[in-house]
Amino acid sequence: MFDNPFLPLLALSLVANLGCLIHEGVRRWRLGRQLSRLTGELARLQVELGAARAELEVMRAAGPDAKS
Repeated sequence: MFDNPFLPLLALSLVANLGCLIHEGVRRWRLGRQLSRLTGELARLQVELGAARAELEVMRAAGPDAKS
């Protein structure tokens, strides 16, 4: 059974495929974490932009003579 000359090649192929599967899983996990952080940052920036727009509207409504 173990005198097959292709057995080491088969074992090497299995190890390589397993390594690729693990690498792909880790890559997807890292990308998911990065996407989650970026989504949170985007939400924070949108809130900040909304506040700046509201402040700008208040300044416009106050008229050109009003000083901050």
